[in-house]
Amino acid sequence: MSYDIESYWSRVADEIGQRGPQNYVAGDDDPFYRYKRAKFLDRFLAALDVAGGRVLELGCGPGGNLVELSRRGPATLIGIDISAGMLALATKALEGSPVPVELKKTDGLRLPLGDHSVDLAFTVTVLQHNVDPAGLSSVVGELCRVTAERIVIMEDTGKSLTVPDGTPGIARPIEVYRAEFARRGFRLESTRYLNLRYSRRMHEAIRRHLLPSTHKEGEPLGRTVKAALRLSLAITRPLDDRTPDTGDLTQMVFVRA
Repeated sequence: MSYDIESYWSRVADEIGQRGPQNYVAGDDDPFYRYKRAKFLDRFLAALDVAGGRVLELGCGPGGNLVELSRRGPATLIGIDISAGMLALATKALEGSPVPVELKKTDGLRLPLGDHSVDLAFTVTVLQHNVDPAGLSSVVGELCRVTAERIVIMEDTGKSLTVPDGTPGIARPIEVYRAEFARRGFRLESTRYLNLRYSRRMHEAIRRHLLPSTHKEGEPLGRTVKAALRLSLAITRPLDDRTPDTGDLTQMVFVRA
């Protein structure tokens, strides 16, 4: 059974929507994901230079990243997503935004924007969910087409080149992304790792042993699992930044050559 991106994220949007406002991450009742989100906001999202620019987020989901960036003075924010449910959540989240916001739906093949129409484009764990190489190439091509200056992607990286049919994500080597963007005139300027090695490994072990195999992304956790995760984080968080971690979220900055 193949992985259908739109159906998958529409289901996750339903899960997020049931949690009420200001829930921006699938599985945000998971202490590890909350920790990862806070670290991401501080180290990666805060580093984006958006002041005065026209900024695009591809795969904006329920709008949490756009909410954060709206406070930092961009000229315009644009959010594009393949899921109508995610865009509905983002519309609510961005009500009263201090800057103009445009929310648009994509069919997964083409972005509804003109050539070089944004100054900065970014994605967060979007490209890794395009598990088909042709799909990845198409999305990267569209990002490069609509972006004038700089693209920042934040993806889980690793050593995987292929995935079993139906798997929703792949941790590709950085070199795969470097080559895809280079083909379209964008040079990899820098990389940076979020560093979650010990917390991530403990998180994976706890979920593997305490959650049923039928548990899906975005579904709530039980109290026992959450308690175990909170306890493990108290031990692992101080250790994470002591060892470089190339197997989790990586920020890659591309500039037009």
